[in-house]
Amino acid sequence: MSLKSFLKKSRIVIALKGIYQTVSIQAKLAYYRLFAPEIDDFALAAEKLQQRGVNWLPGKPIKVFAVFSINNWEISLVKALETIGPVTHFNWPPIYDFFDRKSEWIKHRDKLNIAMLDSFEAMYEPDVNTLVFLYTSDFIITSETLALLKRSNVIVVNFCWDDLLYFKAEVRGQAVGVDQVSRKVDWNLTLSPEAISRYHFHKSACFFWEAIPSKKVESNSIPLLPVNNNDTEFYVLFIGSRYGWRGDFIDKLRLRGVNVKCFGYGWENGSIETERMEAEIRSAPLTLGFANVGYTKNVTTIKGRDFEVPALGGLYLTQYAEGLEKYYASGKEILTYRSFDTCYQMICLVQNDKRFADTVRNAGYQKAIHYCSWDARMQYLYELINKITNV
Repeated sequence: MSLKSFLKKSRIVIALKGIYQTVSIQAKLAYYRLFAPEIDDFALAAEKLQQRGVNWLPGKPIKVFAVFSINNWEISLVKALETIGPVTHFNWPPIYDFFDRKSEWIKHRDKLNIAMLDSFEAMYEPDVNTLVFLYTSDFIITSETLALLKRSNVIVVNFCWDDLLYFKAEVRGQAVGVDQVSRKVDWNLTLSPEAISRYHFHKSACFFWEAIPSKKVESNSIPLLPVNNNDTEFYVLFIGSRYGWRGDFIDKLRLRGVNVKCFGYGWENGSIETERMEAEIRSAPLTLGFANVGYTKNVTTIKGRDFEVPALGGLYLTQYAEGLEKYYASGKEILTYRSFDTCYQMICLVQNDKRFADTVRNAGYQKAIHYCSWDARMQYLYELINKITNV
């Protein structure tokens, strides 16, 4: 085993990383909560648009220029953005690691930015409302490119899912996070309420990305799931990479006698294709989730699985994260835990009370389809645009 592989798997190293990241994140959050100014995000976003002379035509069609790389779930973003207007998607092959040299990164980033601007110019019309939707970071897009995208009929919005851990950092001289992007766009979207004070510190508008049910979907139009009559041996499903404390947590569950079936990098079953993953979630008696950020244990955030699993009809048990209550009622639509012991207790409850399990699973499915879809979040973004442009 190489030294690099050993360090990745060493429990001592993992624990030290977790302590460092926890202290670092919590210290920064405390600092920004203390020193960030009170900000009216609606007023600030409207002021930014006014300062750069945006002439948004209320009620008129919107074209969308989307910038993000598709690894797996991101295809759902493209489809959801189509509910706002026709989408031109700028995509690039996933980058799984940092470049060996800073010069290689700059060369790659600059090449991407040139191609991005060419794609934008090809779709741009000066008399049509245009939303530039970014799900990207300082690693990919430059301030110069953002300046060229910001035109009088264009609104630029960035979404970040890792702003608790990666707001500003460097790896081998390569920028990580959204420190610069967040300041240059018109406003930001996050799924981590705790991170908003950091945006405010830099006088950047940021909104927790809530959801508004589409008027096209009525809750009573969604059929109930069939009762899960799967009489096979009870087990818990987990899909995700083995890293940080996940391995020890699941090993401990197994020592308690829980059969945990795992898929993903580092697990015995390896990675899994999307189609099979969806089938596994639908048929599993219970799917387990983790909300921890990086190598921490108790610094948590909303994850993609929080929406994906219930929407597929899976019964979901995940670590509690702030903001999750804006989407689900814990104990009624999904199940949550704050410690190993409460997780184990919930697993035992599901195993021993099939009626309870089916009730929660069905309620979670109804809520996810009606309220937690990407379409519902795009409805929120659409109404946010209307509200800010009419201030």
